[in-house]
Amino acid sequence: MSVLHLDLQRGASGDMLVAALLDVGANLDLVTATLQSLGLSGFNIEVKRVTKAALDMCDFDVKLDVDNHDHDMAYLYPHMMQPPAEQATGGIRIRGPVSAQAQAAYQATGHVPSHEHDHVHPHEHDHDHAHGHHHHVQLQDVVDIINKSSASAEAKALAIKVFTIIAHAEAKAHGTSVNEVHFHEVGGLDSIADILAFAVCVTSLGITKTYATPLGEGYGEVVCQHGLLPIPVPAVENISREHHLPLQTGRCYGELVTPTGAACIAALEPDFGPVPTHTLRSSGYGAGKRAYEKPSFVRARLIEIVDPAAISTTSSTIGVTCANGVTPDAAVCYRDDICELKTNIDDLSGELLGHLMDKLLLAGAADVAYHPIMMKKNRPAVELCVMCHEEQISKLAAVIFTESTAIGLRICRQERLLLGRQAEEFQSSLGVVKVKHCQLDPELQAAGDAAGDIAVAYPEYESLKDLAAAKQLPLKVVEAIVRGELYQQALTKREGKV
Repeated sequence: MSVLHLDLQRGASGDMLVAALLDVGANLDLVTATLQSLGLSGFNIEVKRVTKAALDMCDFDVKLDVDNHDHDMAYLYPHMMQPPAEQATGGIRIRGPVSAQAQAAYQATGHVPSHEHDHVHPHEHDHDHAHGHHHHVQLQDVVDIINKSSASAEAKALAIKVFTIIAHAEAKAHGTSVNEVHFHEVGGLDSIADILAFAVCVTSLGITKTYATPLGEGYGEVVCQHGLLPIPVPAVENISREHHLPLQTGRCYGELVTPTGAACIAALEPDFGPVPTHTLRSSGYGAGKRAYEKPSFVRARLIEIVDPAAISTTSSTIGVTCANGVTPDAAVCYRDDICELKTNIDDLSGELLGHLMDKLLLAGAADVAYHPIMMKKNRPAVELCVMCHEEQISKLAAVIFTESTAIGLRICRQERLLLGRQAEEFQSSLGVVKVKHCQLDPELQAAGDAAGDIAVAYPEYESLKDLAAAKQLPLKVVEAIVRGELYQQALTKREGKV
């Protein structure tokens, strides 16, 4: 099973996703052959290496015979510029927060957008282009083109799914039906190439499960065929709402998430929750082409999900036998990963807090604790702290939201150091008690003040409670007797070794 993790914090567009998937290991020859099988003229593809944010990345570029100014910042954001007094010398004044790279590009061309372009130029590979009068195609025409390609049935289905998502979003934005949405012929070429290439990459990698971060979006306004639109543009808003894509806006001025990028992510139906414990097979970067203040790119990672229980028995362990001759289950000392869920609660009764703790422990929490705190308006409250493993987060979060008044959770991932332990039954003078044996690792002793073998035996609380009830003795008396006998046993064994 191939699992994909997409880091979309720097945006998402069709070409960026294709480039990232190619960089992570998708079959470029298969992509090229599939696009050639379309039998369409008017475009070619170029794949090269570029440097962005000081990182080596893959760049996937669909080059059209008719220039659509797809990455021309002066066309996309003309409202951010105005002709300065020194225009005769080629100078240009920037109104908005455009990067130095973009400013240099403007200065090099000496171009100031005119009003004739304000209504015709789209953004990225995702919007209809209006360079003169061209034939428009409908969704079914695009489906027919894709079905005539040499792509696999799975790739065709995924590509058609992406186009259908875009069609529904555009139809809603313009108050029309899906069948009435038109894809412009020239703009459709790069859209078809991007989307079909994306589908071929996904299927060639054998992706069966996808995780993703929220989509990092910019802010401001961008010129599209339909005029100056706010960011996120309506199609992206419709896709994110319909398919529950989380957006994080405000990264920089400009459009970082395009309709094609949003539709591709929506078609994968990723899990936006925490990524389970995993190992990394490969990673890749897909570069964006626009000169924004902050560079745009997608990072793709092929991962393998790992059972945390398997990790805990093998990671950072040192096999040392305990002083009493008992070897702990995993090792004397080992590391593993643990998650901490926290929330502040100021409107729940003590009875319900106790019930919540019981439910969380029954659901598999490693530990549950309440800490007294003071909240706003001088309200006494408690901080709920739940320890669990990554794969338990969703289940325990559901318990918290269902059984308490909490409406949010903080998640902290930590590494912890554990002593190995082994459970056994100890025959005390009062009866059998369940005991947990732990051994301090010699290397840890050397780092501190401890000397000699240090083995500790902890009687289990529930077992002590049952024994106290059976003997009709106070719990504290039973605990003192059992702990004393455990200590005496350990001391006898240590003296025997000396």
